[in-house]
Amino acid sequence: MRYMATYDLMETLRNTSQWMGASARALGAYPAFAAMPSPFMSWLTAWGEVAERSFARMVVKPDWGIFSVVGADGRDHVVAVEKVVQKPFGDLIHFNVMGRKEMPRRI
Repeated sequence: MRYMATYDLMETLRNTSQWMGASARALGAYPAFAAMPSPFMSWLTAWGEVAERSFARMVVKPDWGIFSVVGADGRDHVVAVEKVVQKPFGDLIHFNVMGRKEMPRRI
């Protein structure tokens, strides 16, 4: 909660910049401006495309960073990440802990 105002401010600026880029791209694509001999409108369209894409929300898959866990015996056990199902939206993964028996499932 401490940094919520800062996050909201930065998210608002990102949304505003993305909106300005989309507006510039739409304005540059207006057919009435195609007759202008100045290259300004094509520059505005290009800037709008770059700005809209650069301020869009970035989506990355997380790196879990789980390399080992401590077992009931007090020793470290290596964790292997196994992809069960691969889809474009995301992968279903299973964490296999080497040297430990299969634990009961929890939901």
